[in-house]
Amino acid sequence: MGSGGRLFEPILRTKLHRPQPNAELIDRDRLITVMNAAREVPLTLVSAPAGYGKSVLVAQWAEQLDRPIAWLSLDASDSELRSFLQYFLAAVDTAFPGACDTTRELLAPGSLAPMPVLAGYLLNDLDAIDAPCSIVLDDYHRIEPTSPVHGLMLRMLEHPPAKFHFVVATRQDPPFDLPSLRAAHRMNEVRLQDLQFTGHEMREFLNATADDSVSDEAIAHIEREVEGWVAGLRLVSLALRQVRDADAFLKRLPGRLPEIQEYLLQEVLAGQAAEVRDRLLASSILDRFCTKVVDAVCGPPGTHDQTSLTAPDQPLHGPSRCAGRVVSVSPPLSRVARGRAAAPARSGARRGPTPAGQPVVRRRRPDRRSDQARSGSRRHEAGRTVGHSAPTRSPQ
Repeated sequence: MGSGGRLFEPILRTKLHRPQPNAELIDRDRLITVMNAAREVPLTLVSAPAGYGKSVLVAQWAEQLDRPIAWLSLDASDSELRSFLQYFLAAVDTAFPGACDTTRELLAPGSLAPMPVLAGYLLNDLDAIDAPCSIVLDDYHRIEPTSPVHGLMLRMLEHPPAKFHFVVATRQDPPFDLPSLRAAHRMNEVRLQDLQFTGHEMREFLNATADDSVSDEAIAHIEREVEGWVAGLRLVSLALRQVRDADAFLKRLPGRLPEIQEYLLQEVLAGQAAEVRDRLLASSILDRFCTKVVDAVCGPPGTHDQTSLTAPDQPLHGPSRCAGRVVSVSPPLSRVARGRAAAPARSGARRGPTPAGQPVVRRRRPDRRSDQARSGSRRHEAGRTVGHSAPTRSPQ
């Protein structure tokens, strides 16, 4: 509580928690080696479209790190400089309690000091930390383009603290002076082509999901269609839970990424119990939900307990950092569910059976002028469509 009885927004501690590794994930040792080799440079930039496993990789790297590490999951509200600094200091405090007290005093209620002044005090506070430390700024793309946070970050990268390492995970390059940072050997980069699953990694991932081993032919087919897209492989793994012959299933997938995505999501929906599927379709209007919200939208549960939609291991969720029982459905599945829910009202939709016997709406693929255009469109659609599930947190 501030002066005069004014309430200030609390620090959401869940933004300071890094994602916990999933038991189904494979170790990405080759990328962890790349990140470990550059811990002494000021910045590691992990930049790729949505669905390429940036946060998961950084969390895996952080799990085996032999030094203190702080984590901050950013959102649009952190575009405001005071909010960003409050959370930044709270994150640093999880690794070094009591650090940066001088900068914290400058954030007291009232007018905020100019950015260069704040940057100077913060740099001095960070430089006073006498042990190597890393801080992860996840979802940095959520910071607005015009935010003064970018200027603060650039200032810290121009005059980096001696033992402090920044890791920025983002869907698009931040407006830093990246060419100068490269030329000065102050930046390490992990990009889309690095994050893409190799054939070996895809085999390991799919074999861990399927009951039987997957053939070379099936792996080669998936590699051509998914192109190492991590979220696409995750969707494949979800569909494999519903089929008996994994190898045959993988060989008969449709021929382009948008069709693969829709096909797999329809398979995931079709594999649910009828009541669970109906409740999921009815609740697809929601960006996030808990059991009480599902009841309010869909009515009381019947035979199948509605908590199956919010169970921690529910495969319908996107990659999330869920707290408690409040979750979000992965965005592509949500869109398909909404489409299925609205399908009866559409006119002229052609329907055909899936292997599971469930109807799907078949859409005509737009014409493309060349194979090169198709390839570029697939990559863009993958990054645009799948996205990260919005981090879902319990009320404080």
